[in-house]
Amino acid sequence: MTLGEHEVDYVWVSNFYGVEIDPTVDFQLSQRADHIVKTISSRVRFNRAIINPKWDSYYSYSNLHRLHILFGESNMSEFACMLKVGTTSLVLDLIEEGTVPPDVEVADPLDTLRTVSRDPTLKWPVRMRNGKTISAIDLQRRYLDAAKRYLHRRDAQTDLVLTEWETILDDLERDPMSTSDRLDWSAKRVLYQQYIDETGVGWHDDVMQSLDLEYHNINPTTGLYYGLESAGAIRRVVTDEQVEEAITTPPENTRALGRGQIVAQLIARPGARYVIDWDAVYIERNRQLDLKNPFHTYEKRPPAFLKACRCRWVFRANGVILRVCNDTLIARL
Repeated sequence: MTLGEHEVDYVWVSNFYGVEIDPTVDFQLSQRADHIVKTISSRVRFNRAIINPKWDSYYSYSNLHRLHILFGESNMSEFACMLKVGTTSLVLDLIEEGTVPPDVEVADPLDTLRTVSRDPTLKWPVRMRNGKTISAIDLQRRYLDAAKRYLHRRDAQTDLVLTEWETILDDLERDPMSTSDRLDWSAKRVLYQQYIDETGVGWHDDVMQSLDLEYHNINPTTGLYYGLESAGAIRRVVTDEQVEEAITTPPENTRALGRGQIVAQLIARPGARYVIDWDAVYIERNRQLDLKNPFHTYEKRPPAFLKACRCRWVFRANGVILRVCNDTLIARL
C-alpha cells in the first residue's frame, strides 16, 4: 500500500499535519510523535500540539483551566496506560507544588519527541536547553527522584507508580526488549521482529502496516494484543471483572455519576433523541441538563430531569413495539 493509492489519506497526512513517511526509519516507539507540530496550541484538529489549553467550560467555571495533553499513545497494555497516567499525574503534582527538579527543560520539545521515537540504537539522547546531552532515561530519573523525595508514601497508588516507574527505567537501561511484557512499543517490536525472521518480509512491506493495525484491534477474539495477553506474554493490572464494572460504574465524585445515571436510563428505554456532551445532556429538542461543574456529582438531578423531558421511549413488549410517553402508551407501532 502506498499513499498515492489513497488520495484522501495523502492530503490529510501531508497537507494538514505536514507528515511524510520516512523510508529510512523501520520502527518508531511513538505513534504520534510525527503528528505533533506545536508545543502549545488552542487548535487541535489541524494544528496538533503537545498541550492544548482547552478553552471550554472548565475555563469559564470557577476559574478552572483544563490541561489537555494531546501527546498520548493509544495503549493496549493496561500496565502502559497505568504508568502513563500515573507518571503524568505525579509530574503535574510536582509542578503545582513548585518542586520540579532543575535543568529538565529540553532544547526543542518537538525535535526531542521525533528523535527519541526514531532512534534505532535505543539510546535516546536528548539535547537540553543548558547545552548538555543526556539520555531520555536519565531525564525521567530526574523527575522520578523528585517524586520519590516529595510524594513518597502519600498513598498506595503513588507508591505503586513510583516503584513501577523506577523498575521500568532500570529495565529499559539494561535491556529495552525486557519490557515487552509491559510496554506496547517493545511488545510490538518483539512480535514484528519474530514475524520478519519467520517469513522473510521487510519492515516496509504492506503486511507490517496490517500487523500494526491488528495489534490495536479491540476485538478480543482477533486482536494481536489479546493473543499475547491470552498467551501470558503481557502483564495485566486489572481483571476482566473490574473492566466490566468500570464500563457501567462511573466515578462517584464527578459529574460522570449524574451523566451515567441518564445514560443508563436511555439505554434501558431506547427511543429518545439525545446528545450526551461533557458539560450537558440534551434530550429531544427543548430539554437540557447543564453539568458545568466537573467536580459536582449531579446525582439528584437525573430523575426529575428525565421525568420533565416527557421523552418518547420506544421498547418491545410481548413482541409488540410500543411508543410510550411518561409511562403512558401513546401508540402501538
